[in-house]
Amino acid sequence: MVNEFKNEKLQETLVLFSKEKTDSAFRNLLEAFISTNFLIPAQWDKDPTRNEKGVLVFEPNTQFQLSLIQNDKGDSFFPVFSSMDQLKKWDQDSEIHSLVMTYNQYMPFVKMALNQIHGIVIDPFGANVLLDCNLLVELDKNRGSQVSENPIHKGDSLKLRDPVASVTELQRAICEFGDSHPDILSIYLKERIVKDQPSHWFLVVDMINDDKQTLQDLGNFCTPASYGKGFEFMFGSMEIAKRIMADTIPTYVKITK
Repeated sequence: MVNEFKNEKLQETLVLFSKEKTDSAFRNLLEAFISTNFLIPAQWDKDPTRNEKGVLVFEPNTQFQLSLIQNDKGDSFFPVFSSMDQLKKWDQDSEIHSLVMTYNQYMPFVKMALNQIHGIVIDPFGANVLLDCNLLVELDKNRGSQVSENPIHKGDSLKLRDPVASVTELQRAICEFGDSHPDILSIYLKERIVKDQPSHWFLVVDMINDDKQTLQDLGNFCTPASYGKGFEFMFGSMEIAKRIMADTIPTYVKITK
């Protein structure tokens, strides 16, 4: 029930991020946000009915409008709440309707409002964590994409360079992910230059057992620290990857005891 809603996982990451303000705490917060439900204040033009489980059922053509909140500068944000108690801090008179949404249900509303809002704010009268629209869109793009094979044929151009700017946050994310996955032996970070296109990160991942899902998870995990660039991956078992690894200092190496 909405009146009893409480997302403990999201609340735990909000508390940790408020205390630590570290890259790791922020990534855990984002992971909780995209993998759980949250409470959204909204209005709708047609009254819903309730099914036998007490869940609201809306007609297919119902129009929804999410509530906005503004800061002192007049910038608008979509408020998101981790519990009904947090919502009541804003809506003390209980005059506002609300919905429990998943990340996938919520993001279409964010995309439609990109010209109206600066981002979202989670628990504005609690943890008060702001997430920028650009970050949300990038998260959604990388989360929705799947790792697919893109063969490199003989004669194809593969222009790689070391990152030209400081990428400390990305390096930390790569190391943290590597430590949490026993199959990963080492990870090498390069930047790939493609003619007439923005550059993107090129990661060689040396694993005990090559696994596409692990690469997908690595990309999702590192997106908040990607500096707006996309990812391309190559398994370390490939011959061309072995040549790249031989000439590159690894960003991450598994330390065995």
